[in-house]
Amino acid sequence: MIDMKYLLTIITLASLSTSLAIAQAKIEFDKKVHDFGEVLWKKPATATFTITNIGDKPLVLSNVTTSCGCTVVDWTKSPIQPGSSGTVMSTFDAKMLGRFSKSIGLYTNASNAPIYLNIKGEVTTEIKDFSKTFPYRIGPILMDREEITFEDINRGENPVIELNLVNTSD
Repeated sequence: MIDMKYLLTIITLASLSTSLAIAQAKIEFDKKVHDFGEVLWKKPATATFTITNIGDKPLVLSNVTTSCGCTVVDWTKSPIQPGSSGTVMSTFDAKMLGRFSKSIGLYTNASNAPIYLNIKGEVTTEIKDFSKTFPYRIGPILMDREEITFEDINRGENPVIELNLVNTSD
């Protein structure tokens, strides 16, 4: 026969280990991708990612890495308590012209594998703001006019209207 104290000890340990397995840090991001758009050449650009611990154990960022030496990161080093927030700040040096896409790896106690954040944009010598000359938008396409209208047209006439577009997508 099983001793009642022994049985109660086993049940208590089993329920305690189950509750410990459930209690953990959980991470939530305000965003996982930051699109800088256009960045001026040789003018570093910084993105800030806010992370919130939605779990019930402190969240620890043990290490944060970048995909290249052109990006430097700083992050909240102290444990982030449940319900509290911290930050990961990533600064891109913008020393090379052209499009870029860089990743930031977060090593935490909320995941067995690294969690990746991304920054992207285009380094240029001149920022082109088309919002004033192309005020109409369909997704990433900007247009200089919203509609095309022709005056009265007679047979044999071939009217022409020019529609200017800018593609702002990748």
